[in-house]
Amino acid sequence: MSGIPCSTISTFMSRKTELIKLDTLLHICEGFNITLGEFFTDSIFDNAEQD
Repeated sequence: MSGIPCSTISTFMSRKTELIKLDTLLHICEGFNITLGEFFTDSIFDNAEQD
């Protein structure tokens, strides 16, 4: 529904790549019919740190 190829999502989910482009994340959010703000509201991001 997002228009993002499954291979792109799979590569990110399998941690073969650690970075995801903002436009890709926006398309994923559109596929789930949520805003970027709603995506980042999850408590998993409360303690996120940059390596």
